[in-house]
Amino acid sequence: MKTEENFHQISYDLQKKSFDDDSLDHMYFDTWFDETTVDYWRHMRMMKPVYPLLKWKKWLTVGDGRWGLDSIRLKKANISISVLPTDLTENLLRKSRDRGYIENYSVENAESLSFQDNEFDVAFCKEAYHHFPRPFLALYEMLRVVSKAVILAEPNDQIPRPIARGILEAVMNLAKKQNPFVDSNFEPIGNYVYTISKRELIKTATSIQLPLVAFYEFDDHYVQGVEHEKLSENGPLLRKIKRKLSIGKLLVKLGLRNHQHMIAILFKVMPDEQLMQELKKNGFKLLPVPKNPYV
Repeated sequence: MKTEENFHQISYDLQKKSFDDDSLDHMYFDTWFDETTVDYWRHMRMMKPVYPLLKWKKWLTVGDGRWGLDSIRLKKANISISVLPTDLTENLLRKSRDRGYIENYSVENAESLSFQDNEFDVAFCKEAYHHFPRPFLALYEMLRVVSKAVILAEPNDQIPRPIARGILEAVMNLAKKQNPFVDSNFEPIGNYVYTISKRELIKTATSIQLPLVAFYEFDDHYVQGVEHEKLSENGPLLRKIKRKLSIGKLLVKLGLRNHQHMIAILFKVMPDEQLMQELKKNGFKLLPVPKNPYV
């Protein structure tokens, strides 16, 4: 019976079952490691903005169950860092280690990490946070085990709406008598898609008195088959994606929607001026967290 007491365990069990499916090995192995595809280009758009933080040497990747690819790509960008990939299940991580792609891994539930306080410099969680049934528990755990920063790369919350879209939706919702705040965005694997929100993350940072948060908003678009198309300006799927991105950029400019994705960095220590300038150059907006005057 699905109860409030076990909903999170049901969610995690479904995800374990999915990643223990050996068909993933055969379906995606070649494409996941192919750096000449459109899909690789898509994922690197989510990775490269955070590269200035690779000056910090000890990294943890959370929810990195697809062969530890996030850890592999971070390590490739700076071979001097150490990166420990983790995931809820070890199926593909174990195979990745056995084939020499990663040196080690750890099986971890993001809600209860086994590491010591401040054991790592940075935790990187890319496209996994939205699968967690209790994501804020995972966020606090990541903050606990790092000394410098936590990075989330996830779908961006679409509420609050831009003013122009808000007015349009208010009229439409009045006619349809719909609740504009209802969100039933679930994935077939069984999890609710938990989008990240600047407002929520700023409140989190303020409540525990972190010094700084940074946000990079962008759009992404997936088209079936991008895993197999080679990256070329003449590639039909790449052209289709870029058209979608151009339309999205216009809609954001007109105030008709928010960016679909966001990279958020929650800093536990104030970065130096050089690092802050590099992040700004990469498109991040840096927001100092207000100090609590009563402590």
